[in-house]
Amino acid sequence: MKKLLIVCLSATAIALWSVTAPAQSVPLVSGDLDVGAGSTSARAGDVYFRTTNTYLASADLAVRIGGAGKTRPVVVLGYSFGVFGGDYTTDCPLAPNGSCKGRFPNTYGPSVGVGLRQILGPRGMVGVAAGVASYDSPARFAEVDASWRLVSHLAVVTELRYIDLPVGGSGGAHAWFLPLTFGARLYW
Repeated sequence: MKKLLIVCLSATAIALWSVTAPAQSVPLVSGDLDVGAGSTSARAGDVYFRTTNTYLASADLAVRIGGAGKTRPVVVLGYSFGVFGGDYTTDCPLAPNGSCKGRFPNTYGPSVGVGLRQILGPRGMVGVAAGVASYDSPARFAEVDASWRLVSHLAVVTELRYIDLPVGGSGGAHAWFLPLTFGARLYW
């Protein structure tokens, strides 16, 4: 019984410490490298796509605007890499409208966004951002991310992004991509 009481008191002390411990500030600069996958729209207007999911590998650089604090605005510069491409010219799977199914638009290239990051306790941080990207066509995105600091300047990070892509030749239609990625965040 005495050991159980010590364990309960220790757990309570740790929980209270994590809530009241001094939290870090939103980092001045952070860099993410992450990979993942997600679902995509099956079609955009008259254009049907071969798959309804695809991959994403990206690097982001976030710069805090203003002084230190628990909640700060950030500018996020990113680049998505085209490392998971394939050859889509060898066959013609038929779409329901009789045309060939096409490849999903490329989602690699530069992006820029603005958002907010919020510190959660001594190790956690969450963020939201929205912006524009230059992929196969000009795209828009919104994202949420969460990171957990492992050691002084290294954290694990996960990000959920929604990307809206106009599809050329489809009468102003748009495709969407919803990747979930995991990776590492270095910050200073």
